[in-house]
Amino acid sequence: MEVIEHHRHHGKRVVGAPPDALARWLGSARLTGALALGLLMMDWTAPMADASPWLTALPALALAALLWRQSVLRWRAERYMLDRGDEAAARTRWLDAVSGLSPDAVLVFERDAEGQLRLVFTNPAFSALFGLRPQELLGLSEAAADEWLSGLASDERPMPPLQGGDATIELAGPPLRTLQRTSREDRAQRVYYFRDITHETAVERLKSEFLTTAAHELRTPLASVYGFSELLLSTRLTDDRRRQISEVVHRQAGVLKHLVDELLDLARLDARGEADFQPQDCDLRDVARAAIESALSPGQDQRLQSALGEQCLWVRGDPARLCQVLVNLLANGLKYSNAPAPVQLHLHLDHHDGRDWAVATVSDQGIGMSAEQQARAFERFYRADPSGHLLGAGLGLAIVQEIVQRHGGRVTLRSTLGVGSHFSVWLPLCAAVEPAPAREAEALTS
Repeated sequence: MEVIEHHRHHGKRVVGAPPDALARWLGSARLTGALALGLLMMDWTAPMADASPWLTALPALALAALLWRQSVLRWRAERYMLDRGDEAAARTRWLDAVSGLSPDAVLVFERDAEGQLRLVFTNPAFSALFGLRPQELLGLSEAAADEWLSGLASDERPMPPLQGGDATIELAGPPLRTLQRTSREDRAQRVYYFRDITHETAVERLKSEFLTTAAHELRTPLASVYGFSELLLSTRLTDDRRRQISEVVHRQAGVLKHLVDELLDLARLDARGEADFQPQDCDLRDVARAAIESALSPGQDQRLQSALGEQCLWVRGDPARLCQVLVNLLANGLKYSNAPAPVQLHLHLDHHDGRDWAVATVSDQGIGMSAEQQARAFERFYRADPSGHLLGAGLGLAIVQEIVQRHGGRVTLRSTLGVGSHFSVWLPLCAAVEPAPAREAEALTS
């Protein structure tokens, strides 16, 4: 609106254009009639007087001056209107260019001779956002345009009328979009702006869900630690009972520490990405061996089975982070499958999409997942078993996917409900470069 008003009231006058008052006086009918009457009287009285030759020629000279004056005025008027038209056309092109760069959709209504608001302008962002061509709406009244736009809203949340002022609206998908509508107006115009805030709304919703879920997951083990620690303060406990409570406190403190570590890992990945990584050429077999050692717990030696192969699988990445990926997948398989069902880690070389990949597959014979569960498996805080019997916050697979994608790879999942799951980590294969043993051992144990 400010741009339009600026060009309406503060446009520069074209050089050489006559002021409005002077133009009206020079072109007035009274002045022209007075000059013509004076010439006729001079022409009628000239033969009656003993006039000199120059006086006899005066009427002809005056008539010529009058004709010259009229032609000059006509030329100046035509030039003035032409310049004004060029200026208006240039201003229109400038406004179209500026509005075309704006990411916000714009609707401009102007009042007609009857005082009714009618749509006179839309920008390209409006066509892209609403899927409507300008010629479909231009010339419509505000009420008619409002009725047209209302059909684009979702049934659950109807679009507020244009006359309702600023509002947040939703467009029916797919995909669903959220818009912020604002307006400005004066006596002659009313302008509506539509800004797409779908991404901002989704981020705020995810942030709220993240904080709510994190607080809930932290509260459960924290309540156990707090409650059982109060019992430890009692002097009436037997030694056996005190030991049992201490084990519960220790176990729940471990759960709490694991959850906080996962939250910090996700926060660092979101904030810094791979900036914290220490990439180097490493053999994926060495990473797998370190992951198996980290995932083992007493009594599980027979459950973890591996087939690492004899061929080196060189990848470029942070060995500690890649080890974390495999540890999470192995721990996930052990958690969702009952003993003595094995959890297998298999490494192999694959050629896909015109390049070579090092593939690590973790397979289990656990509860498996349905198609719907597989679609959400990598969401943060999502758990295939929401009963609460299995400890965890649903962050392990989300961290796996984040790390693998930061390494230029991908994670695939195949699962059958009640049969088991297969997670495959695909990492780009690099040239075989023998890493320094000391440096790799230090990275894997850090």
